Amino acid sequence: MDSEKQAAALDSVTDYVADKEIDEARVKDALSDLRNAQESEKANEARRHNELMAVKINAEDVATIEGEFEIPKKDAEMKLRECGGDLKKALTELVSHS
Repeated sequence: MDSEKQAAALDSVTDYVADKEIDEARVKDALSDLRNAQESEKANEARRHNELMAVKINAEDVATIEGEFEIPKKDAEMKLRECGGDLKKALTELVSHS
């Protein structure tokens, strides 16, 4: 009977170690997935930023938005870029979100 108890105790220890190893592998996988998702998101943000910076905007349109909505030049430029340089579309979006 004593050897049966020892065998059962040994089984429970090895089961615990195996479960712990599986949990560690899951955590590593989850962290790797999270890292990959963050890197992908950063790459997408950089790509989008580059796309927006390539949009040509008119300085007079920027001044119009700045004056009408009293927003910083940087924000006015970004709104115009997001709207493809279209002043009417930018103004419409700003009015509807005010």
